[in-house]
Amino acid sequence: MSLKHKLLGRSIRLVPGPLRGIIRKVPGVAAAQRAAVAALGQNEEFDHVVDYGPAKGLRLPIRLPQDKAFWKGTYEEGFCARLAAAVNAGDVCCDIGAFRGYTAGVMALAGASRVCAFEPAPLNRQAVRRVIAMNPGLPISLVEAAVGAEEGTIKITIHEDASMNFVGEDASGRPVVEVDVLTIDTMVASGKLESPQLLKIDVEGAEASVLRGAANALRDSVRQIFVELHHDEARQECERLLAEAGFERVWRAEEEGVFPMQTQFRKRH
Repeated sequence: MSLKHKLLGRSIRLVPGPLRGIIRKVPGVAAAQRAAVAALGQNEEFDHVVDYGPAKGLRLPIRLPQDKAFWKGTYEEGFCARLAAAVNAGDVCCDIGAFRGYTAGVMALAGASRVCAFEPAPLNRQAVRRVIAMNPGLPISLVEAAVGAEEGTIKITIHEDASMNFVGEDASGRPVVEVDVLTIDTMVASGKLESPQLLKIDVEGAEASVLRGAANALRDSVRQIFVELHHDEARQECERLLAEAGFERVWRAEEEGVFPMQTQFRKRH
């Protein structure tokens, strides 16, 4: 790693963790930080160890300014803190829609015995593989497939924002790839996945399909579910399926009707 990239990696440590989420509001400080990033390596990749927040200790590749929330350790900080707190030592966790592997890292660092990261998009899969290689002590494994209600294949549209790839095609002309689909229940039944205790689901509107393919796991082993809901129809269907499976909503990140809506469900005692 070059000296300037080492300086970039270390420079964030000058800002106390609790202030990092509001630094842009401090007169002059945000401008100085942007100038430093531009001078030291804007859009150049470097290795970074997160030093704050639920992902503290996670090593991952960073490009600035687009990855500044990863760099600061503030990426979806409230959500990730709840996710980490929900993991019990030894839990098997599924990160369904793993994106770049950050939340998989959060669960692994929180004490999971295994984190199975499901990610079908080619560039995102590559990013998750990098995170796994850079953190050999963490129990993260990658499954290069989507998760749904039944096994098969589907087409997904590749969005320019890699966190927003979605099932199906639209009229935008964005590239489309065909990917394999697995279900949580068939993975467990085949022995390829231990019975999971925690599911994190972020699949851009296909959340109910994931839940339908995990009916046995919801009944038998899952204790906590974190799901990002992307529209009201998905919210209603997921809440119905989870209520029928014995879950209750215990938290949501946004007000009713504001999407995407990060939501936590817990098995009723």
